[in-house]
Amino acid sequence: MDIYEFGHTDSLIDVVVPTADIRGRWFPRCLESVKVAARGRALIVAVESSGPDFNFARSINAGMQRTTGHALILNDDATLEAGACDALLGAIQRTGDGVYQLFIHHPNGKPAEIGWYLDRSFLAPLRYAWRIRGPFATLRKLKNKRFYPFLPLRTPRDGFDGFTFVACLVTRNAWDAVGPLDEGFPLGWEDVDYSLRCHEAGIAYYAVPKAVAFHTINGTRTSGDPREGPSYESLARKWPRERMIRALETGPRGGVVD
Repeated sequence: MDIYEFGHTDSLIDVVVPTADIRGRWFPRCLESVKVAARGRALIVAVESSGPDFNFARSINAGMQRTTGHALILNDDATLEAGACDALLGAIQRTGDGVYQLFIHHPNGKPAEIGWYLDRSFLAPLRYAWRIRGPFATLRKLKNKRFYPFLPLRTPRDGFDGFTFVACLVTRNAWDAVGPLDEGFPLGWEDVDYSLRCHEAGIAYYAVPKAVAFHTINGTRTSGDPREGPSYESLARKWPRERMIRALETGPRGGVVD
């Protein structure tokens, strides 16, 4: 694992970006977009790691150790719209500590997600099969009693269940209260775990529609990566459905900050 710092320590915002290659296809574009969005006043911490040793949660934790303020966690295959940093900082000024979800769009500008929710309706298997995994994968999860129908929230609304580390900001006090990411999630589901930990810790989280990020889905991550399996096992072991539902029902729910 190699760590590189770009920009200024006297920054408007700190940004942590896990990447497989700082000179590759994705990170340079991400870096330039952050510089523009932060008007040249950002500290960008790139954590470079690849191959079987790559662990997304570990990379984030290593990067966070280099930051001192609020930190935006950003995938390297994501870019920021010009006004994203101002929108985030304005939301923090109005609302206070917590986690702030950016509005993630596809590269063509079509909205993709602004958080997620756990579908607890009787139609959940059908929706999950149609929108996410297909019928056979859904049936296998149901048979194994490890079916978690997490669905992306397409449009901003209050009451969503959690956020995604494709692009979200964690204030320093919120990070200190909840703690680092669980490194038992090498690839995937670490943001679901962190969302649930925020519920249990009473940490608020918000969606900021005016803070837009563009994401190339699976730009640097291949669908079916073997590291996804251990992450899903960690989720099932750590968050049995009963505990997950209890956390979602007792903790804070996501709110929209205009």
